[in-house]
Amino acid sequence: MTAAAISILRYRISLGGRTEAHTHDDHQLVWAPEDVLMVDIEDRSWILPPPQALFVPAGVVHATSAREHGLMAGVHLPPELCPLAFPEPTVVSITPLLRQLLLFLESGPSGGPLAIDSRAHAEALVYDLLEPVSGTTVHLPMPVDVRAREVADTIVADPGDTRTLGQWAFAVGSSVRSLSRAFTEETGMPFARWRTQVRLRAALLLLAERVPVKTVARAVGYETTSSFVAVFRRHTGRSPASFRRPMSSGCGSRGLR
Repeated sequence: MTAAAISILRYRISLGGRTEAHTHDDHQLVWAPEDVLMVDIEDRSWILPPPQALFVPAGVVHATSAREHGLMAGVHLPPELCPLAFPEPTVVSITPLLRQLLLFLESGPSGGPLAIDSRAHAEALVYDLLEPVSGTTVHLPMPVDVRAREVADTIVADPGDTRTLGQWAFAVGSSVRSLSRAFTEETGMPFARWRTQVRLRAALLLLAERVPVKTVARAVGYETTSSFVAVFRRHTGRSPASFRRPMSSGCGSRGLR
């Protein structure tokens, strides 16, 4: 392994902002040490609290957005030197040991450059520690029909909007039947299920930021917490509380932050 096979770059995303869709020649670990990231690839979205990163294979078009601070670390892994064989985007866990290794590779033990042998050993251990874990993915294809897309864009902007399909049809000058057909044929799911996916994505971002479950339920359009919890469990198999990000331990006070 050559020196500096793994490179670590930091990217600033404006508060609540989003990068343009782009690709890298390297494989990349997309990770925010102190924030919650959302990575969009085609019509799928990954919600990543700080203990998780997304392995994005080289050449895969993706866009990232941040909920709060918007500081992202991009860990670049040259394909010709990477022993991992993840053929598609894969969630991996950033354990405390892996986090410290990345800090070591970025800044050295005392802020100076690493010896080639030290770097090689550290990089080999990084690859050994990159284990896939269960991640949270939301499937959210968007309709193409002009009126359906207007509805979809409005709901994505405000998941708490509770208008019925009939009310939406009236608002955009469509019949209920035409609007319903557009969602089913162009997204692969009925309007109600599609809207649930929007609400789940918004809820996951809020939960990862430790927003109370009751507040999240209201923010994404549910009148009662119990109805939100029931829908959330049905679609994820877990309780909303289990997705809440742990309180910061303070280990990100220097480097990679």
